[in-house]
Amino acid sequence: MSNSFELTPVEKDVTQLAVCVRGGCKVYGRGVNAATVLKSIDLNVPTGAIYGLLGASGCGKTTLLSCIMGLKNLSSGDIWVLGGPPSLKNGNKIGYMPQQISLCEGFTIRESMTYFGWLAGLSSEKIEERAHFLMRLLDMPPIDSTIGNLSGGQQRRVSFATALLHEPELLILDEPTVGLDPILRESIWTYLLELTTNKSVTIILTTHYIDEAHRADVIGLMRNGVIISEEAPQQLLTKFRVNTLEEVFYRIIITKTEPSVTKRLRFPQTARETTTSNGPALNKHVLKALVWKNFLWMWKNIITIVSIFVLPIASVFVFGSCIGRSPTGLTVAIVNRETEVRTCDLLACHDKSLSCHFLRYLDRKALNLVYYDSEDEAIWAVRNGTLYASIVIKENYTESIEYRLRNRDVADFLIDQSTIDVFCDYTVKDIVMYLKKYIYTSFADFIGDYLEACEISRETVAVPLRFNGPIYGQSDPNMTDFANPGVILTLAFFMAAALTAGITLIERKEGVLERTMVMGVTNLEIAMGHFVCQFGLMLLQSMTPLLVLFYFFELTLNGSVANVITLTVFSGFCGMCAGLSISSNFEEERTAAYVLLGMFLPFVLLTGMLWPIEGMHPFLRFFTSFLPLTIPAESMRSVLQRGWGLSRPTVYNGLIVINVWALIFLGISYLGLKFRR
Repeated sequence: MSNSFELTPVEKDVTQLAVCVRGGCKVYGRGVNAATVLKSIDLNVPTGAIYGLLGASGCGKTTLLSCIMGLKNLSSGDIWVLGGPPSLKNGNKIGYMPQQISLCEGFTIRESMTYFGWLAGLSSEKIEERAHFLMRLLDMPPIDSTIGNLSGGQQRRVSFATALLHEPELLILDEPTVGLDPILRESIWTYLLELTTNKSVTIILTTHYIDEAHRADVIGLMRNGVIISEEAPQQLLTKFRVNTLEEVFYRIIITKTEPSVTKRLRFPQTARETTTSNGPALNKHVLKALVWKNFLWMWKNIITIVSIFVLPIASVFVFGSCIGRSPTGLTVAIVNRETEVRTCDLLACHDKSLSCHFLRYLDRKALNLVYYDSEDEAIWAVRNGTLYASIVIKENYTESIEYRLRNRDVADFLIDQSTIDVFCDYTVKDIVMYLKKYIYTSFADFIGDYLEACEISRETVAVPLRFNGPIYGQSDPNMTDFANPGVILTLAFFMAAALTAGITLIERKEGVLERTMVMGVTNLEIAMGHFVCQFGLMLLQSMTPLLVLFYFFELTLNGSVANVITLTVFSGFCGMCAGLSISSNFEEERTAAYVLLGMFLPFVLLTGMLWPIEGMHPFLRFFTSFLPLTIPAESMRSVLQRGWGLSRPTVYNGLIVINVWALIFLGISYLGLKFRR
């Protein structure tokens, strides 16, 4: 091929070039950790030319291409692409084939073509027409083949066809012919030359095949972030008086040729500013493609989606079955020195064996009574961990308790004889508290019934303190009702966060997200595409635990179901925003999982789910009130237990906090995406 493109040190008009870069610098990091990837780079790509970009791995080629496509911003310098500054809104004009496949491996070729065709605004008929043409050109496998089942070379052909699908003005190809046989490579080059000749398509490609560089109109040799040579292949051969480009590249690198000084061009002012689209913020055909793709991905990963529903249901079942129930089957030692009788008649006044009656009140489902002859043996069993407590009744218990009940002046000896000694293992607080309450309640019932048998009011010996019926809640509150609000909101938050972060990071790891953005899709459109799909999942994900708690575990509900659902849904929405912020600032699913795990335990401990915040250290009490779920959990508790509505500050403050945190997470996402560029 004759090379008809010649570059002079200074182009007269920057608008005559398809791509032009002047003094382009790209720096990652700051201060001593700063890494300069592009160093005052100058690049000239004529319209309708094939530009071969050559360079070793790590020299900055991929970063330069990302800046040209608008995925990244230059730290300094000017750049001009297709008559204007780089913008993702040039997406329909640019076709991009990355070095990786960057396609959903679970999709078929037809589905992948449909997705990217819809993003480009093509009709289904046009997509079908172009797909069949490219399949014949590239000798691709059947159109309904799954991409993940294809060989590496076949996958690259599908990737190449995707870049060509919408007939772009600028093609950016990263190693397009790697892994292809010579005949197919020749066919591809013939088609590329036809595009530049007949349709004035501009092509920038990187390649490791130096023999392919002969076919390019212009060759740019890149080294250490700088274009050190940019000329037509024949000019390079003439300049260095050699016969092969291999020798040319060797001489350029050995002599460390510096790039020629390019006069600073006068760029239009818009080339220095970030462009904004005058079109609609949300494109209908783009949203259609994104939503369709996301639903299709979910369908093809149905096991993952089902597990997402099963996990919160299983968690609620485990929680409801394990937490908040009263202990049963506690083994307690009994040492009754008064009598060996274990079967009593009905309780009557002046009964001669009150200790037997007390043990009858005590011997219910909650306790397993084990009788011992010796107090030392019983206490040793508690020390040995065999028993939870030991109850010791003295010899003259009945006489002593009767005398104590009927007289005011009682000797210390009689007080001691009428007192039942209890020795407990205080290791587990909840068990000890339950034993104390159970034994005390049993004794109060026993002594009250005995007094009434003697026609004496049980209030005579009652503590002169009356706890009336509850204003809110139940007379016998349980841990389940206390923890349920936090459990519901925590599950809704973290399940939604994990789903959003996981799907987004998988999409980015496969390269689909980057390729989608090159097609001109904005971050807002991507977020809305995920929101539409995942909001429905989040609703089901949030509602199913509620249904389980209401139906199987009789969750207390004194307020409006609508308010419960509202708090749960907004908690899930906040979780979606949190997942988006995580995926915007981290690259790997493993890192995102670590972040979510690191957040989970503090949320459980600090949101008042397992312990009232009033019992925390004063500093933590102040700090925890700013967490996303602390105030909302109290709002949910007020709806469930107190029956309050949205007119109460305690309830609507929870909604305010959730939405404020959702905005904070969205802001973090925006900053993460901005600094990523």
